[in-house]
Amino acid sequence: MEEEKEEDERREAAIASAPALQPDFKSSGVTKDQLSKFQELHRRRLQIKAKSKKQKGQKGIANKFKWIYSSEKCWNEKDLEHQGSSLCDSEIPTQQSIQQKDVKLKTQQKLHWGSMVHAMCTLSPNSLWLRSPHCHQASRKAAFPVRLGASASSLDNSSSMGLKVEYIPWLIVGLGNPGNKYHGTRHNIGFEMIDHISEAEGISMNITQFKALIGIGSFGEVPVLLVKPQTYMNFSGEAIGPLAAYYQVPMRHILLAYDEMSLPNGVLRVQQKGGHGHHNGVKSAVNHLDGRREFPRLCIGIGNPPGTMDVKAFLLQKFNPVEREQIDTTLRQGVEAARTLILHGFDQKIDRFNLVQKYKYHKV
Repeated sequence: MEEEKEEDERREAAIASAPALQPDFKSSGVTKDQLSKFQELHRRRLQIKAKSKKQKGQKGIANKFKWIYSSEKCWNEKDLEHQGSSLCDSEIPTQQSIQQKDVKLKTQQKLHWGSMVHAMCTLSPNSLWLRSPHCHQASRKAAFPVRLGASASSLDNSSSMGLKVEYIPWLIVGLGNPGNKYHGTRHNIGFEMIDHISEAEGISMNITQFKALIGIGSFGEVPVLLVKPQTYMNFSGEAIGPLAAYYQVPMRHILLAYDEMSLPNGVLRVQQKGGHGHHNGVKSAVNHLDGRREFPRLCIGIGNPPGTMDVKAFLLQKFNPVEREQIDTTLRQGVEAARTLILHGFDQKIDRFNLVQKYKYHKV
């Protein structure tokens, strides 16, 4: 304690004996009264600087009080009073001023968020789907990517405050081969799933983009993008990768629907992630998604080829009447599975769905 008192006394003595600033009166025109006021402000500045060094967490506060006196500037009493009030009153941080700044910052953040939400809600969902057709090809890289989104009233207490929520879009891709030659074959079951979803939800497949036929719609208020790549099965990733990047769809919201020989005919299975399983279409999608496999899948069972039948011939073969009846039922169930996944995610409903599908045609 005695050492601190001695240190304070030495500090006050140093402040009292601080050299006064001696400006050039002839060039500046500063009077002696103005100079005395300025010297008093200078001493008070040193006192504040000394006190600030003792405060924890306020090491940088002294940098705020760097005064520069120029002989070319003519100081008047108003300038000195303004400098003194700003120095002694507003520049000293107190608990009350800190709280006021925090409240002001939070208010600004709320206003900024409200303006963003208002801008999002005033746009119609359809205006967010596509990039302007007048965007020049050379400026594609410099332009901002399009972000699919739809706004809706929140179901919690925030809805009463007028706040909105933005749903993350989904990319539903059916794998298959284009052309009438492959229509109705086992390998095109992914295309048929997209057709059933399009018909059930009233989504028109009338847009061609990134080597794919796409349709834009929604499940409830969640925006979805239905995709049928036109690149043939083994190159499906050439359409999936650019679409996911262009519309900024996260990996967990890319749903692939394709045929699966490891499942019995007509059996569905919803997977959260997995490998390609030697499926060339899935393998191409993984390669064009930076090698990542963390995307959900809607696997549609088509069974194994009988006997020694060639796998390629089996995949390009059409279903017989019994198999077609099972597949039609499966496609209707697949629409409900996709809707449940998009609206509720991977919850107990999906687990029960997979369990029921597993033993759908199980013979006791």
